Amino acid sequence: MIKVLIIEDEELTADDLEYQIKRYSDDIEVVAKLPSIADSIHFFKNQPSPDLVFSDIQLQDGISFDIYRTVQISCPVIFCTAFNEFALDAIKNNGIDYILKPFAREDIFKALEKYFQLKKMMTPPTGDMNRFLGDISKVRKVRSILVYYRDKIIPIRIDDICLFYKQNEISYLKTFEGKAYPVDQTMDYFESIVGMEFYRISRQVIINRGFVKETVSLFNRKLEVVPIMPMDFVMEVSRNRVSDFLEWLATS
Repeated sequence: MIKVLIIEDEELTADDLEYQIKRYSDDIEVVAKLPSIADSIHFFKNQPSPDLVFSDIQLQDGISFDIYRTVQISCPVIFCTAFNEFALDAIKNNGIDYILKPFAREDIFKALEKYFQLKKMMTPPTGDMNRFLGDISKVRKVRSILVYYRDKIIPIRIDDICLFYKQNEISYLKTFEGKAYPVDQTMDYFESIVGMEFYRISRQVIINRGFVKETVSLFNRKLEVVPIMPMDFVMEVSRNRVSDFLEWLATS
């Protein structure tokens, strides 16, 4: 299990960053989300070192570089900020990557990929890390999902699936041909294997980009997704995911 620390003073931003990090792999644990320099220094002095830090630069009580000047850390840091003027200082403070706000999911995934590539080059993969890398490689090879329908086992190609959804505590997948099948796996599992053509708009729904006909803005700053075929429920994108969803929708 890879342990990640988030240092970010905007609660919604920290929550969204945690959500995106966990989307990358189920084998990543966010051990804490800290809003200040003082809290971060206390953490590093009293807690086991995490494997990786996502750190905002401008915090409520100063510049986060003061953390790394006060305590010596051995783990790499991915710096996050709305400004690009701190790139050189980031490199001097254990920085391995630098991503700009507002966060794009692709940038976070690329930063995590860079971390794992560097870790693999620097440390021979043994024990838990070896198993973790093996799990990642297996996940990326998934091309179809097996559906148990009556007395048949049907392989459904992921490219042929328009969405996954959960109703009445049962998970389903639906194909572009309009066929729906109950499935045993969880929504978290599907999210971890389907790739960048899918987006989880809520806890109950994961959609394929090709399934989106258009979107409608709602009064509460949410979005409604209008699909290319009718569904018996409304698909809403939660407010804190709207920007990320629209960026995903626009990315080819």
